[in-house]
Amino acid sequence: MCSSDLHSELAEWCRKNRLTRQRDEQLEQILEINPDHEAAHRGLGHTLHGPKWMTRHEAMLADGYIRHNGRYVTQQELDLLGKTQDRRDAEQQWTEKVRLWFGWADGHHAARMAKGVHNLQEIRDPHAIPALVRIMAEHDDPEVRRFFVRLLAKLDGPEPVAPLVHRSLVDSVSSIRSEALAAIDPSQHKMAMALYIASLQNELRLIVRRAAVALSQVGDRNAITPLIDALVTQHRYRVTYEQRAPSYGVGSDGSIGFANNTSGLPANIEGLARTGQLPYGAVVLPPAGGTVTKTTIVKRRERNVEVLNALKKLTNQNFGFDGRTWHLWWAANQNGSDWAP
Repeated sequence: MCSSDLHSELAEWCRKNRLTRQRDEQLEQILEINPDHEAAHRGLGHTLHGPKWMTRHEAMLADGYIRHNGRYVTQQELDLLGKTQDRRDAEQQWTEKVRLWFGWADGHHAARMAKGVHNLQEIRDPHAIPALVRIMAEHDDPEVRRFFVRLLAKLDGPEPVAPLVHRSLVDSVSSIRSEALAAIDPSQHKMAMALYIASLQNELRLIVRRAAVALSQVGDRNAITPLIDALVTQHRYRVTYEQRAPSYGVGSDGSIGFANNTSGLPANIEGLARTGQLPYGAVVLPPAGGTVTKTTIVKRRERNVEVLNALKKLTNQNFGFDGRTWHLWWAANQNGSDWAP
């Protein structure tokens, strides 16, 4: 019996005896041995979030929720809690207007369509941004999302930055991502850079790479250290594969043999064998097709060419993917006068 099995038995004993803390300790020991042990994760209340097991708190944060006064809220809800009544009223009024005008623009009456498009294009009040985000940012039609980006491009100040950064990272259409990045005014680059730097730690490698591309355009020397740290990143991938299904031989004495590797005998067959109800033995055939589909999680360290290209552009240096050399060079040059963006 392997050590994880021993911890599993102890955890089950603790559960039956209502020793919650001790049970959790045993489950955590299992995860130290096997980080992908499903039963231990579920026993601790973890959930599978994409390819990664997370606590409820981690899963809520990954989904964009924020813990506030003992409960989880979205960023929009948190923003709303901190707004003045006047601002909430203004945003509500804009929600009604934007919904009406978008309905016109998305309709079939030519005059109203033109009026709706015109009214939306004339928006200059940042209080309208939450309504634009809710109604247009994730629309199925890419041309609606493109129109949304162009509306935000006309607005000044910090309010349009976060939705433009988000669209530049996640939109499925490359030209829309490019427009969103280009729509960020130089006066907004500092705020945008902070958001892109945070995205270098994203679980999805695709987002890391897109953030690096953006930083090559809006970044400055403050982005260099985070970029160095993101030259090589580790990601988890869910891999599905086919495995030959097991067949079993059950002796008349209840002994069990396997024709190929398996995780266990079907419960009903094992019960019959153990209680002597199969005096002549039995053979359990594999399911039709002879294969079963399994899923596993694999970890890989990836080199991010886009990150290296951003570093080369910002520093005029090239140390490849050697993070240690990059850090040594940057430490020696941070206070020097030879740094050239």
